[in-house]
Amino acid sequence: MNLIPYLDINDQQCFFDCSQVVCVMSDQPPQPPDENGSPIRPPTSVTKVVLNHHGGYIFTDESTSSISKRIMDALGLPELNPITLDENNVGL
Repeated sequence: MNLIPYLDINDQQCFFDCSQVVCVMSDQPPQPPDENGSPIRPPTSVTKVVLNHHGGYIFTDESTSSISKRIMDALGLPELNPITLDENNVGL
């Protein structure tokens, strides 16, 4: 196991095993509705770290680039350059 600490979206100290990470992405978790069915808060973007099929996922306010770098460093992997797509969805 290779545990990485993080603060969840409720500011609780937690850990996840970075060797179980499938992907890291931005997400907008569902907001609880008020009595009229409208969201109480406006949608917010958070980082979602998806773990293997047994591990589920975690949400954090840490940026995707920051947590991705910490995962790569912990696993001893070189930093990857993101793929940029042009208007025809062809990688540059």
